[in-house]
This record gives sequence, C-alpha cells and structure tokens, in this order.
Amino acid sequence: MENTRLDTWLREQIDVFPGKASLLMTDLLNGEHYHSIDPEEPFPASSAIKVPLLIFVLELVRQDRLELDREIPLPPERAGEDSRVAEMGDSIYTLRELLYWMIAEDDDLAADLVLALVDTDEMEEYLSSTMGLKATDCRRPLRDSRTTAQDQERVWWAVYRGTVLDHDLRELALDILHRHRRSGLFLRYVPNPVGLSHMSGVEEGACCDSGIFEAFPAPFYLGIFTWDGPAGDGKEQEKFIGRLTREIYERYV
Repeated sequence: MENTRLDTWLREQIDVFPGKASLLMTDLLNGEHYHSIDPEEPFPASSAIKVPLLIFVLELVRQDRLELDREIPLPPERAGEDSRVAEMGDSIYTLRELLYWMIAEDDDLAADLVLALVDTDEMEEYLSSTMGLKATDCRRPLRDSRTTAQDQERVWWAVYRGTVLDHDLRELALDILHRHRRSGLFLRYVPNPVGLSHMSGVEEGACCDSGIFEAFPAPFYLGIFTWDGPAGDGKEQEKFIGRLTREIYERYV
C-alpha cells in the first residue's frame, strides 16, 4: 500500500473497531509522523505506564538516589500472587531484577515493588518538565494511570535520541525493553524476524503495544492503543493490533 492508501485503510479499520483506538507512527531520524490517528486522546495506560516508570527510576539511579543492586524484599502476603516474581519463590530481589521482570514479563507485582520506591508527584513533574509529557499521570494502582499515544512517543523518542539519562543507563533501558517477551500483538502476524524494543499490555477491555522497530531505511516508533473494547481476554483487540501492524510492516519494512 502507498502511504495515503495505508492511512485511509488504517482510519477505516479504527472507525469500525468496536471500541476506541489511537495510533501514532514516527520516523525516529527526522520526527516525521507517517500515520497519526487521535494521538492526544487520553486512555487507560495499562502496561504502557511501565516504560516512563522505568526511565524515571533509572534517572534516580543516575542521581545516586537509588542503586540497581538495592535489595527489595517480597512482602509475604504477596507471595501467592499470579506473578513470575512470586512463583520463583525468592524472598528478596534487586532493583535491577525487578525492572527486568516488570518489562520482560509485564509483571505487575514487580512494578508495584518498583513504584513503592518513588514519589509519583515527583515522577509526573519529571515526565512533564524533562520529557515533555502533557497528559500522563502515574497512579496507585498503576492500572488507574492514563497516557496518550503522543506522550508514549515522547518517551521512546527521548530514550532513542539520547535526551534523557546517560549513555550507560539509556543502553540498559533499551536492553531491558528489547527483552519484552509478549509476541501476540505487534508480532502476531509478522512472518519475518524483526528488531523490536517494545512494551505491550493486555487488560480487561484494553490492549496496547508501543515501541521501536529497528527497520531499514530508518527506525520508527509505532504505538497502537485500544480501550473500551470487547470484554473478555482481549484476544480480539490483540488480533486487531496484529492486523494493523502487519499492514504497516509490509509497507515500511
């Protein structure tokens, strides 16, 4: 598909989707928006909020206010939760380990333990003043947080273009994000290997995938977010995101 035809097709698919959706695709070399559909519409952040949380915590590490080797105990009352962190059976994890599980496995327990270390008001100030986020709030519990496709793009842009953290911590952030393991959204219908650093999430009535495709001739950011959609296990929304991604992938990669 040509760009204009693809843009028309994407809008038609979103118009008939039985819920709400937004999409943003950006060239990471020149900042050009290839496709932009309701990028400033706020939505439940789902797991997407874990990326700015990761960046803020690494900023506290840069400031020597937190240490990656800091040991964090697992509260005994949470040891029975449905969580990779809980099922491993350890009673203590380092901050580095929790950041890894928070992203790689989209582990909510790990995210809660990380979130307990930060002041959410300070985090929102950092996201606003340093990263330029305009409509993202971080709440307890994390599932009540909200964001936009535009704000998510700003987070990934800042990490990729090196406007936050220092070199080593940016590399650590990208390495962790590259290890995200869920493949049922962006990669659902992509037949070929692709370099991808991303964060996806599946909640009741909401799904998202957002991140960087390391594509030729230029890397690009893609974020697709759905909410107020079909209830249940999220499979229809996962398939919807997969179909849109496949068309984008076949056009640009």
